[in-house]
Amino acid sequence: MDSDSPNNQIPTNSQTGRTSWNPPMDRCFIDLMVEKVQEGHLQDGQFSKTAWKHIVDTFNAKFGTNYNRKILRNRQKTLKKNYNAIKNLLEVSGFGWDPVREVVKAEDSVWADYLKVC
Repeated sequence: MDSDSPNNQIPTNSQTGRTSWNPPMDRCFIDLMVEKVQEGHLQDGQFSKTAWKHIVDTFNAKFGTNYNRKILRNRQKTLKKNYNAIKNLLEVSGFGWDPVREVVKAEDSVWADYLKVC
């Protein structure tokens, strides 16, 4: 995040122009989405406008950001893409999950064989 950015602007990486995210932001965003799913605000795979308003408002209040629905929706897509990539990798023999570091783990030889195929 650009340290000179005031709170009323969307924090971005000054080199890439991308919105800045960190693990606590991801965790909060995921928790907010889970909350709305549990409350029944997910219809046909989409959150209601009311749910998005709550998610956006709560997220921004917690982090002092001014992210809009489009930014959070893009992050949702990125998180879903990352989840599916990890899920698929964990289905390959030899790969596992390190719950302490929260990363995929495998022996070097397993990675090498996997990378040959990919």
